[in-house]
Amino acid sequence: GGAFCNGQRISVSKTDQ
Repeated sequence: GGAFCNGQRISVSKTDQ
């Protein structure tokens, strides 16, 4: 969802919280 997970910005992924 583009949240900050594990200190890095990600896109819609399995790790997206």
